[in-house]
Amino acid sequence: MLPKDESKTEVLTMSFEATNVKSQESIIQKLKVKLRKAQKLICKNKKTILKLRPKNKKEVYDKKSKMEQFLRYNMRARFEFWLAPMKEKLVSTIMDEIPFKKIILYNSQNNKFTGFEDYGFFVSSGHVSGDRLKQIIIYVIQKLIDCVKPYITYNNKKIYFIHDCPYLLKSVRNHLKKYTFTNGHENYCWKDIEDFYFVSILYITSFKDLIF
Repeated sequence: MLPKDESKTEVLTMSFEATNVKSQESIIQKLKVKLRKAQKLICKNKKTILKLRPKNKKEVYDKKSKMEQFLRYNMRARFEFWLAPMKEKLVSTIMDEIPFKKIILYNSQNNKFTGFEDYGFFVSSGHVSGDRLKQIIIYVIQKLIDCVKPYITYNNKKIYFIHDCPYLLKSVRNHLKKYTFTNGHENYCWKDIEDFYFVSILYITSFKDLIF
């Protein structure tokens, strides 16, 4: 949870590597101010964020402690990402489809027509079977790139393409929640992820010790 003027901070960090030491120190101070504001915002809205239904004081303390550690960890991780060199940042761009409704409206105030008109489509219009969609996608890939490697190179950087990442992520999540998977003598299920999460946040260093 960050202040509304977060975009200004992002602009600062984009040019961080190109600045001198004095300018970098100034940028860090500005980032710290914004993080302090975010920390105050968390404390101010703590009750709303946590939505606790505790049975005793110990449960209140445990839940607050875990939630605060989680929020502080996210803030620390974002701060470290801002200051990391560009070559150390791993970024994933995930895209999903958005439905549009065809409609044209006349705006009498400026004498203009506004809206969305469907002039065509890229893959399909209406329902298409999975097999047919597979054929279309393979045909497009063959026309666009040479599939001898799972990535293309742009500005000496590797860019990987994975089809329908949002669906794959949701599918993995749903199957882990519903089933237990076996690999040799080991079993895997959703509870393993929950246990890993709760164990990891117990060992997060205090936010103040890391930043201030």
